[in-house]
Amino acid sequence: VLLEGKDYMRSRMVLSAFYFMKNREKDPAQGTANALEYIQQLARLADFKFKQLQDAKKLPFTYDVKWADVSMAMYETAFKRFDNETIKNYQGVRDALKVSRKWAANVGLDIHADENKPDSLSLPIKAINGALLGDLEKELGNAIVNEQVRVIKLAASGEINDDTPSLEAYTKGLHWITTFNPAILKAGTRPDWSLSRSGDDAADLMNELKYFNPEVSSAGLRMLFWVVGDLNTLEGIRTAYLAIRWSLEKSKKESARRCRLALLHSGTYNSKIASRFEEIVSGSNDASKALLPLVQEMKVVMESGEVPPALDELNPLASAIRAVSSLSVDDSALLINGRIIPSDLFKATRDVELAVASELAVSHSILESANIPADSIDSQDFWKIASVVSTLSRTCGQVSPAVAGIESKVLAEQVGNPLILTSQDNTSVIPDSGLSVLSLVDPASGAAPLVLSMLQVLRDDLGATIKLILLPRLGSTDAPQGYSELVLSGRPKFDENGIVSYGATTVFRNLPQDRVLTVSVTPPRAWLVSEAYAAIDTDNILLQNVSGDVVHVEYKLDALLVEGSCVDAPKGLSAVGVQLEMARSPPNDAAKSTATVMQNEGHFQLKATTPGKYIISLSEGKSREVFAVDNFIDGRRRTMPGLSEDSVAVFVDLSGSLRSFLHLKRKPGQEDALMMDYKAKRKAPKTSVAERLAGEDRVHVFSVASGREDERFMKVMMLSALKKTSKRIKFWLVERYMSANFKMMLPLFAEEHGFDFELISYRWPSWLHEQNNKYMTMQAHKVLFLDTIFPRNLSRVIFIGHDQVVRSDLTELYELEMKGAPYGYVPFCESRAEAEPYRYWKVLFWQKHLMSRRMKYHSAALFLLDIDRFHDIGAGDTLRALFDHLVKEKGRPMNNIDQDMPNFIQSPGDKGFPTVPMYSLPEEWLWCDFWCNDKSKAKAKTIGICPKFDGTDEPKIERAKRIVPEWSQLDDEATASTKKAYLELMSGMGAASEGAKIEHDEL
Repeated sequence: VLLEGKDYMRSRMVLSAFYFMKNREKDPAQGTANALEYIQQLARLADFKFKQLQDAKKLPFTYDVKWADVSMAMYETAFKRFDNETIKNYQGVRDALKVSRKWAANVGLDIHADENKPDSLSLPIKAINGALLGDLEKELGNAIVNEQVRVIKLAASGEINDDTPSLEAYTKGLHWITTFNPAILKAGTRPDWSLSRSGDDAADLMNELKYFNPEVSSAGLRMLFWVVGDLNTLEGIRTAYLAIRWSLEKSKKESARRCRLALLHSGTYNSKIASRFEEIVSGSNDASKALLPLVQEMKVVMESGEVPPALDELNPLASAIRAVSSLSVDDSALLINGRIIPSDLFKATRDVELAVASELAVSHSILESANIPADSIDSQDFWKIASVVSTLSRTCGQVSPAVAGIESKVLAEQVGNPLILTSQDNTSVIPDSGLSVLSLVDPASGAAPLVLSMLQVLRDDLGATIKLILLPRLGSTDAPQGYSELVLSGRPKFDENGIVSYGATTVFRNLPQDRVLTVSVTPPRAWLVSEAYAAIDTDNILLQNVSGDVVHVEYKLDALLVEGSCVDAPKGLSAVGVQLEMARSPPNDAAKSTATVMQNEGHFQLKATTPGKYIISLSEGKSREVFAVDNFIDGRRRTMPGLSEDSVAVFVDLSGSLRSFLHLKRKPGQEDALMMDYKAKRKAPKTSVAERLAGEDRVHVFSVASGREDERFMKVMMLSALKKTSKRIKFWLVERYMSANFKMMLPLFAEEHGFDFELISYRWPSWLHEQNNKYMTMQAHKVLFLDTIFPRNLSRVIFIGHDQVVRSDLTELYELEMKGAPYGYVPFCESRAEAEPYRYWKVLFWQKHLMSRRMKYHSAALFLLDIDRFHDIGAGDTLRALFDHLVKEKGRPMNNIDQDMPNFIQSPGDKGFPTVPMYSLPEEWLWCDFWCNDKSKAKAKTIGICPKFDGTDEPKIERAKRIVPEWSQLDDEATASTKKAYLELMSGMGAASEGAKIEHDEL
């Protein structure tokens, strides 16, 4: 679609050349092929010009080249073989432009509109068979497949054949619209359409109205079309004029035949126009002709601006109309099947056509989903049903008892009497609360247990009357993957002494005895929750081996999340690299939390230990030099101005503060200062590792484990590292997956063996493609959040897998120079010949991606992270953006993101993302018996108990004892230390009663 505007002449010349080439050949197929090849050449030229501009201007990889940047070069190249005047005056393009302009006017295209404005179309427009596409790369494949499936079904049913005109084939069975207005499609609300809530007048309102419809018969009517407004005002008359005129113009179209049109005059005094309308539609055999004079009269009123005087008598239905429509006396709107659309969105009758057509499509889908024949119900009943179903599907609004009763009746009659359960005898302590809840649930869906738990709380704690309709869906794939309960309390609980009992509980009964079960909790997003007590390994519960009848697990709330976006307000960009701190007010170092702002949406996370008042501050250094705090908008859209130029007060409750915004302003003279200049810092650092680590007396080690067996291996790893390393070690351990027992004994274990530790965790960001798999979220801490989980004053850290044994001084690895790379990994060794068939990185995707470029595939079981360098080049932001892109693609082997992501992005130029270089550590830093031969074992500096791929089954602990001779001795020492710590804890708490049994993760 090409219209007057920017680059219009060049655009017209390109279109002229296209049509000239298409039509000059005698063979239409050849002409079309030539024209398409011409467009492909222009596309290749545009891509080439883009790369030239990118190199010349040194643009970042996210730069989006505009049409104006390449159009001149394309224009100069496009017409070398043509006479410009011949092409410019070619009649074919004039005809095409006429059609284009007409179509553009119908769809409301405004090429002068802001491209970022959501309620306007902008060039270029892409469509397939009339269906508009957004992101061509993401949507085109699915759109083509869907169209093919639809056409195949029509052909199989005999509705179309080879002789069917193509346009008829495209439109068969679809609800087409000939205009487009995003504002109308998005607008509209559906309030509670319980007529009983507005009194008897409202209940009788439908029977009082006089309707106009081109069809005399009421069979098959599906739409109630109300024009609501004060018809003694110019706006009310204008709205009524558009609706009546549309109904008359489109009287032969299905959308108009399906509508019953009524004028609802909401003014205090009767309207002359409203009275005339009712007289005509109730007293004339041919209302269509009789309404024409009224339409002309309304047009004259609008042109003159002189509204006829109101009639003297009061309007008896005014209050009922306002109550039902939820509109004030000054408002005008169109109500279509219960959807309220403000009248100011309607500029012409084509806008009315769009609103009606879109609602007609919704009506069809509702009827089809419920298997209700189109002509089997009255339009008034369907209006109520459509209102309820659309409310549930679009806005999650309320469902009133009156409407719920109608819907239940219709569904029961048409679908085949689904199981309907009603809570007759309420066990609540709140009698007759007046709260009534209707719930439609697929009992086989994954959400069903949670919905049922919530309904039980509504019934027992809030006195609600529950009506539950079970509607199983055939072919549903949303089956529950386990056993789940919603732990929720609607009112305080008291014990036998009248004391408030805190903490909600749930009980799982009749679970399988012979299956390994895992217990986990999915808390509200703002809650950081961890295990507080468990007598057994909650990752591996086999009930047939459990003594007693009950497995008891407790969880505790560790912190509340304050999460949001930090914005450089003057530039409207993410304040990437800014350092933030949050502490209690008054200050308390124990409750202090820090964060670094990501480039991705300016995301930050801070943790509040308890509800209350906190102070968010800019950290000392460059953050305070460049920025000052403007204001903070929390998740409830409350705005808090800055306390000073460096801080702002925030209030944290049990809901945390999600999707908040911290707005910063720049200090004078800092308008162009950069917090993070990633491109400049990609050059090799000038400071050596030795200089940066000078005076550092500790080696930092990072690890993660989940489950008692993993924690047993981790203690062995820790002891082996402590015995071989010359400097003191500080361990950074991911808290979220730790057992309560491990966390309880860790301080005493650290004191005995002389090491420091800190527990870390990071909540999966809300903007990043959500992952519910526990294994993947654990891996994410090893690759996606490396720039966020450690404090900025930490320069380096070594990741060591929990199941490794250290045989060398880690100081050597910690101080290793990596030639400017942000991290170093050990390549998989290839010395064991019998493992060759299992080296997956030598075939298929990885062979093409890495091996063909002579790059190696590395293991993530051990790596050295240079945190300073990782920040300097923005590696964390790049990895997160790449992950979000790759998880939406198919055919990418990203099963182990901690290993696959760093290997993937070390290769240059894939998908336009910058590379993150990887340093290859010496192979002796990681030895694995499956991949490495026995001869190389003597030089091993760490030994890992790697997974086996050959199908042999050997318990992991037995493998460890066989492969690493010192493992048993280290394990015995760790077990003794654990037992000692437990005894000391129990003695200190005074909890060791006579005959008490100590639960050990090793025993």
